[in-house]
Amino acid sequence: FSEEFNDNKSNWEEADSEKGSSSVENGVYSISHKRAEGSHWYSKSIAFDPSQDYYVEIKIKQVSGIDNNGFGICMLDERQSKHNKWNYFFLDGTQHYKIYTYYSDKRKSITHLNWKEGKDLIWGKDEYNTLAVKKAGIMTHFYINGTEVHSQENLDFWGSKTGFMMNKNMWLEIDHILIKQDA
Repeated sequence: FSEEFNDNKSNWEEADSEKGSSSVENGVYSISHKRAEGSHWYSKSIAFDPSQDYYVEIKIKQVSGIDNNGFGICMLDERQSKHNKWNYFFLDGTQHYKIYTYYSDKRKSITHLNWKEGKDLIWGKDEYNTLAVKKAGIMTHFYINGTEVHSQENLDFWGSKTGFMMNKNMWLEIDHILIKQDA
């Protein structure tokens, strides 16, 4: 799966509400979270088998908003309707990154890598950063702008929906998303 956002042939959500807005225009997916609290996400089902090797990559930038709140890749495991598991690989505007899982049924998070400084790796606000997650064998690897920043043994599942997540008062642009199987 590859999306360059030159049009909306993949039917990404386009809407405008009090919570947020989203549109595909000028070669980007522009998304916002308008509220001063909570988070907002935009995702879709993209067919790939997360039990096999895969590679997920997004090119994303923060256009405006609060600097010390995260944004990035979200992968949702919704195989059980009441027990969703959300996996996140986040950046923030202060050039830090974090990897964690949120269990909606337990309202609990497990942090795999707490906020870590990445000033040599992460470009500043209003510049694109490329985030990637690669599952290879028994390991999952995480990359920022082509540099591996973390690896760990695979979690049992990394998503049936893939997309973008942001915290309060933020506007982002996504230039592309790429998902490859058997990467």
